[in-house]
Amino acid sequence: MVTKQFFYDKRHYFYLLGIITAIFTLTLIFGGVFPFGDNVFGCYDWYAQVMAYTEEFLQALGGRSTLGFSWNALGGTEMSGIYSFVIFSPFNIIFLIFGAGAVQYTLPIVMLCKLLCIGIVGLWFIKKYFPALTHWQSITMALLYTFCSYFFHSQTYPLWVDLLIYIPLLFDAFKQMINKNCVWKFGLIGALCIASSFYVGSETLLFSSLFLFAYIFICLPKEERGRVSLRLVSGYAIAFFSTLFITMPALLQFMGSGRNESQIAKLLTINPILEMAEEKLLYLLPDIVSIVLCVVFLVKCDKKNKINNFFMVAFVLVCLPLVFQIVNYAFNLTIIYGYPNRLGSIYSFVFMCIACEGLRHANDKAQYSPQKTI
Repeated sequence: MVTKQFFYDKRHYFYLLGIITAIFTLTLIFGGVFPFGDNVFGCYDWYAQVMAYTEEFLQALGGRSTLGFSWNALGGTEMSGIYSFVIFSPFNIIFLIFGAGAVQYTLPIVMLCKLLCIGIVGLWFIKKYFPALTHWQSITMALLYTFCSYFFHSQTYPLWVDLLIYIPLLFDAFKQMINKNCVWKFGLIGALCIASSFYVGSETLLFSSLFLFAYIFICLPKEERGRVSLRLVSGYAIAFFSTLFITMPALLQFMGSGRNESQIAKLLTINPILEMAEEKLLYLLPDIVSIVLCVVFLVKCDKKNKINNFFMVAFVLVCLPLVFQIVNYAFNLTIIYGYPNRLGSIYSFVFMCIACEGLRHANDKAQYSPQKTI
């Protein structure tokens, strides 16, 4: 039974949800997005692919099209691979509720629900693994994670945003795998990552293995490394094999394409002449705050502490794809497929964790009380 005590104990989650809702709603009002104006929410691949395919799927469920071959896409094509690419998100239930013909007007509701879930999961993870942070510090870090650069970038394909929900759960499942030998939870969450987008989810899952194996060999005793490594491999195997019904049709149908653009950044643009600069600033600002906290902590932390050493390795691993992209740009004068951007859910999560650890150390030195109420 939900009581007043429950609301009081969870008040920090409600504060966060209120802040996220206010920011998103004000963005829609500022941009004149329906129902606050004549504009609609979405950009690039959302209009070119995802919205059309989602509408076609809803039409098929209503009996006005088919789940197999359709003349309405690409001049006539098999749709199973396309559907496996765009429909496997629990938030698509909202599209089903509003029905065919309303997808473009329903997207803001879907994105707000995703943002709220990202905030809840982020705050839950911070409170579980960094309990020494004050309540407002936890809320602030969860807010920075919610509006990280990956969220701005991934709006062209809304399913990619789901990864920001799953990544903290994946790392929590990894910790349970170490402590409780629970493999199936890790495999299930890994499968959700792949289902969110077969290629971005698979890339992210493979990239996460670098961090998890680094944690195993840096932080765990030698006698446990082999056992945990084997279970980790088993967890990844469960994730990949359980999603073959999604990945195989999609792999047969797609070679992939990509673009990076943010609808929220465009809505908040004030000066059209400075549009590009304003968008990039909005992309980077939340992560810059986290990165500054990361660097300060990594410079001042105790280098003999194993967890601190793991955080340093994790920070280097995050930077490697960015270095590869810069080298590629220097030699080819172009950006190939936005490689670092596709892995952004991992970056933002790592930045959040290192920044929270830095705040924890700062609190210890300042003797802040983690029980301080707001």
